[in-house]
Parts: sequence; structure tokens; C-alpha cells
Amino acid sequence: MRKLKIYTLLLTAAILITTVTACTSQTTPKKRTNHIEKTTESGTYNATVVVRDNDTENRRLAFVNIADGARETYRYTNGTSFLSRNKSVLSSEQIRKGDVVDIIYDGSHEISSIQVSPSKDVWENSKVTTFAINDNDGAIKIGQTMYYYTDGIVVLSGDEEIDITELNNAMDQLVVRGYKNQVVSIVVEKGHGYVSLTGDSLFIGGLINVGNVLARRIEPDMLLPVTEGEYLLEVVNGDYKSEKKITVERGKETVVDFSDVPANVTQTGNIRFMIDVQGASLYIDGMAYDYSSIITLKNGKHNVVVHAEGYSDYKQVIDVESRYMTVNISMTKGDNESTSSKEPTTTKVEGETYVSSKNKVTVKGPANAVVYFDGTYKGVAPVSFPLVTGEHIISILSGTKINSYTVNLADGADDVTYDFTDK
Repeated sequence: MRKLKIYTLLLTAAILITTVTACTSQTTPKKRTNHIEKTTESGTYNATVVVRDNDTENRRLAFVNIADGARETYRYTNGTSFLSRNKSVLSSEQIRKGDVVDIIYDGSHEISSIQVSPSKDVWENSKVTTFAINDNDGAIKIGQTMYYYTDGIVVLSGDEEIDITELNNAMDQLVVRGYKNQVVSIVVEKGHGYVSLTGDSLFIGGLINVGNVLARRIEPDMLLPVTEGEYLLEVVNGDYKSEKKITVERGKETVVDFSDVPANVTQTGNIRFMIDVQGASLYIDGMAYDYSSIITLKNGKHNVVVHAEGYSDYKQVIDVESRYMTVNISMTKGDNESTSSKEPTTTKVEGETYVSSKNKVTVKGPANAVVYFDGTYKGVAPVSFPLVTGEHIISILSGTKINSYTVNLADGADDVTYDFTDK
């Protein structure tokens, strides 16, 4: 299985999402509504529900009852009426997934009427891109208004029902429906797919630009989440430049091939790094390198940083020439040294986040899935890595399926464990 690296879009919109808050304590139970199912004089029942599926061929309506979050499937017949909010006649096909409808049914669970709910308490917001989700408390902020949701919420992307933590506020555009101050359904109106590069060896270390909405450094085996649509993709690395028009489809991978770009002769040097601390991390020009073997770099100056727990960071500028050279690095005990304090030792990094030298994040599953943290390959589940405070994306590649989850790791948190295995 090839390693993939996933990066989130860098957008300038003021968008915040705080899903899957890292916490080892018990969560507060999510609210339930106090709606009451009504019985009519004719012996039938009324209920306000959210449509999960409308099987017109077999005449089955799958829904979630807003009253108690129960998931049910009832049948309807040729005699069932379908009505809009203003009581205009609809066809059965016009009842959509995610719609909030009022149904009338009898004791045998046969539906006689389905109407898009006319209640003033039922509302709908479309083209929603600014939202913040706190899955721990069952809270969602849309614009400047705070709502809550329950475990019965229906979240749909295409024909698939997904978990609310799979929403990506940096890319997805939503239709949100609710009852009073409760969000009951979310439909992804505009989703995202993925872009990967092949034949890109000439561009490693350069920049990729996708439609002027994403600009990232190119690293091997990247996989970039991108909002569905058409783009001009550009790659640049020194004298190498190329561009291609691409179409990104929801939930699919678009592979862009740059093997047609001819190579120039580039002078390089071979370097052996000798570091006297086992387990130290080596970064050259901001990229992580495996220094267990010889590293080949382009001629010229390069910034070298070595980080090891309990030692001061080592920083040096090396001048690479077209020859073999050895760089010996001796680490010095310093401020990063672990202590016996219960509070984790942290190192401040860009974006007001902190890398803990004591606490860690563990991803237990799915077993044997490839795990990425903010696009950086971390290994195969189960796998552990240092805790970094703030909002991050954990991406899981299991077989051919890719899922990304937004997590929020708190400063001073204990060790955190996630299991993204399908329940």
C-alpha cells in the first residue's frame, strides 16, 4: 500500500470547527426534545420526522422520529398523499432525504399522508459554510447562532449517511434543517474529493497551487482534499513548471500525471548525517528525512534542524557540493528535557499550538489502516505519536476508503485514544 499524505485547504474564510474534542473524561449526555407524538380522533398518529431514505419502488419511508430519535421504516400506498409546505400535491419522488416532514399513520405503521412540515418551528439554511461543531456537547454553531443536536441527527453526503465528524468546514457546503433550536438534518450540498500526483519527482519540495485556493509544499505520495469542481492545477519547483486542468468529483481521487515534464541535469551531493542521540528527528529545509542512509540534496545551502526529547534543538546551515560529505551532530541537554511534573512539557510551534514531549495520541483502528496527522504519515494502526494541541485532521486510509476526522486536542490533556473503526 502506498503511503499517502493529506493536507487540508488553506482558506482565508473565518471558519472554525472543533469536532471530536480530545477528552478522556465522560461526556455530557446530549439533549433530547420534548415533542409528544399525537393521537388523532380517528385512531391514527401524527409525528414530525426526518427522512433518511425514500424507497419509491418498494414504497418504504425510512426516517428518524424527532420526538425520541427512534429510527423506523414505515410503508405507504397508492392512496398516500404527498404534500408541500403549502399543501400543493407532490409526487412520492419529491420527498427528499433530509427533509423534515409530518406523517400520519395507523397502528399497522401504514402512512396515509406525508407533508413537508409547514410548522413555523421548522427551518432550513442552505449554502452553509461557516459552522463550528462540538461533538462532545452535541452543539453546533451556524453563523452566530448556537444550536444543539442529538444522536438521532441525520447527516447525508450524496446517497450515503455519514457521521457528523466527517464534515469538513474548509471544503463542504451544507443544507441544514432544524426544529426550534435543534439541528435535525444536514445534507452536504457541495462536498470534496481528493487530488494526488504521479510522475512528480521533479517537483518534490516545490509548490502546488490548486485553483488559487490551495498552496502547499509538494511531498512524496500526497493526497489533497479539494472541494469538488474544476480547477487549474499548477506545480512549480525552481526552473520546473507545469499546469493541468482537472475536475474533482465528490469522494473520488483525481490522479494528475507529470511524468511528461522533461528533466534537466541537476548537480547534487551525498551527505551522511551522524547524530549522537537515538530516536532524534532530522529536518532539512522544513522536511523530515530518514537519516539511516545517505541523503542526496541539491547543491547549495540547506537549513538543518535536529529535535530530540530532552535536548535543545540543533540548528545549522550546510553548504552542499557535488561530493560525499559527513555531518556529525552532537546534541546538548537543554530546555526540552522531560521532568517528573504531572504537567506535560511542551514546545511552542507556529499557530499557537504546542507539541507535547510527554503525552501522546493513539489511533487504535481500523486495524492495519494507514494513519495521517495533518497530512503527515504516522504509520499503520494501532499507532501512537506526540500530542499537538489545537485543531487537527486525522485521516484514515483503510483499503480504498479514505475518511478524515477533525479533532481538537487541549493543552495539558492526558493521553488520547481514538478508534475510527466503523461501528
